[in-house]
Amino acid sequence: MKKLFLSLIILFPLFNLPAQISFENHVQPIFTDNCAFSGCHLGPNAQENLDLSAGNSYGDIVNVPSNDFPDLFRVHPGKPDSSYLVWKIEGRSGIMGAQMPFGMAPLQQGQIDTIRQWITEGALLPITTRKENQIASTYQLHQNFPNPFNPRTTISLEVVRQGNVRLTVFNINGERVSDLIDEELPAGSYHVTWNATNDRGQTLPSGIYVYRLSANGFEQTKRMLLLK
Repeated sequence: MKKLFLSLIILFPLFNLPAQISFENHVQPIFTDNCAFSGCHLGPNAQENLDLSAGNSYGDIVNVPSNDFPDLFRVHPGKPDSSYLVWKIEGRSGIMGAQMPFGMAPLQQGQIDTIRQWITEGALLPITTRKENQIASTYQLHQNFPNPFNPRTTISLEVVRQGNVRLTVFNINGERVSDLIDEELPAGSYHVTWNATNDRGQTLPSGIYVYRLSANGFEQTKRMLLLK
């Protein structure tokens, strides 16, 4: 099961690694400054079909086979040395093409260590939360956006009090395909992005999918359409 975590509020210095890496606050800025901003990995025409801009990078790298070596994921959760992204930023022998970021200075060791630690911790999908004074008074599961979608969509939900929260995706036959959240969370408003893959990282076909929120005895279900 995927275990997710709250995005940290404070941006820690890259050379002083925090106890747990936040994708949004620690990893994404490295991609933005060194890969997306340069234009190499930005937008629908990005090199290698790899868009490393905010909001797109996670779905393009985690459990996604490398174009150069399809037997390797770009990011293999829990296994940095089996992740082709790590090979590329470290400039290992055997990689195809040049060390990333192409045409720029190599990443600093602290930045590489940040990415490696994030992968080691499971390449966790970020959950973002709004301010405490915006917490809703009732549990609620919102319609995903965009819908229909391809290949990623965002699901928002409201949690009234602390407790175990589970957000699960099923196919139209009622078979579970992915647990987007399955952990104890404090009260808050959350947003989770799903990249249309199952828990094994396999890309799912077009069709209707059902997502269900279960929290403290509350349950709500909605439908969404993956259209390729």
